Amino acid sequence: CLLFLGASELFDKHFLLSNFMFVEKARVIYTSGHMLPAAPYVSHKCSNTLNDLLPYIDFFFANADEATAFATMKGYPTKDLKEVAKLIAREPKIKYDSPKIPSAYKSGRVVVITQSDKPVLYAKSDSNEVIEYPVIQFKPEQIKDTNGAGDAFTGGFLAMYISGRPLEMSFKCAIYCASECLQQIGSTLPKKMNWK
Repeated sequence: CLLFLGASELFDKHFLLSNFMFVEKARVIYTSGHMLPAAPYVSHKCSNTLNDLLPYIDFFFANADEATAFATMKGYPTKDLKEVAKLIAREPKIKYDSPKIPSAYKSGRVVVITQSDKPVLYAKSDSNEVIEYPVIQFKPEQIKDTNGAGDAFTGGFLAMYISGRPLEMSFKCAIYCASECLQQIGSTLPKKMNWK
């Protein structure tokens, strides 16, 4: 199986270092597993790199397959996604001293696992509770293309988070964005946006 990752294969540390001024000004930095390479393959092919990055990850987004692959790579004794979410949240994390980072995220981690038509799972490192957020249900004929739905979900979540909205609204926006993406073919926007 050959995997073509396009532009993400061309990213190198020199590009990052030459643009580091933007990193220093950022409140949130988002990177996709495609940089490592992709999706569930990340845990299988890049386990050392992923383990090196994990202590710096404040928000861990994954779909069910990615979370299961991660659990296998870490040797977790369960494949139950609620338990996996809690275990990922409790992995060791670097504490930050930067005043730019909100105090709520200086030592904790948030884990979000999407499960297609099942509820989104949310776990935090400082809690034993897993919260479920229901998703919009579709008939099979309503789903046009699943590519990009996870990125749309993460984008919707971070858009609300960055603007200081409550967590509940971040999840509502994330689910809305993923739902809109599912109903479009390719990287297109719907003619009318209904998010309020």
